[in-house]
Amino acid sequence: MGGVMVGAKPVYLSAAAYLERSEVVPHRDGAVDTARIEAAIADASAECRARLPDDLLDADGAPLALADVADRVADALPGIVVSLAEYRLADGGTGAEEPAKDRYESAVKLLEMLRRAPERRSVEAELVEGASQWIPGAGAGAADEDGA
Repeated sequence: MGGVMVGAKPVYLSAAAYLERSEVVPHRDGAVDTARIEAAIADASAECRARLPDDLLDADGAPLALADVADRVADALPGIVVSLAEYRLADGGTGAEEPAKDRYESAVKLLEMLRRAPERRSVEAELVEGASQWIPGAGAGAADEDGA
């Protein structure tokens, strides 16, 4: 997955995709404030690039899509960016502040978990064979249920 380019840096979501996914939509003069949405997406994408480990990004800051875990990261980034951008866009007094803050904190925790994952050199080692989700710290060197 490459991102949409805004300026010289990739963003992981377009304004149109944001509008399809989010109910936190700023308006100016009765119209959707697309410029504000694009700025929030650019800021959220920059936060993702800053928090993701370098081995999951290419030279342009776009997530690699080579390994299974990298695919999962790339697939998750639009949702993460929505959560980060919503937090930036939630206006006081609308009632959206607390839910947006909760989603922001969850997204940051996910990004931090990815950054701290052990054995970054071998992301495949962190997949548990047959598991439906990525389990940090499991994989190479972990004993299976039979103790083998």
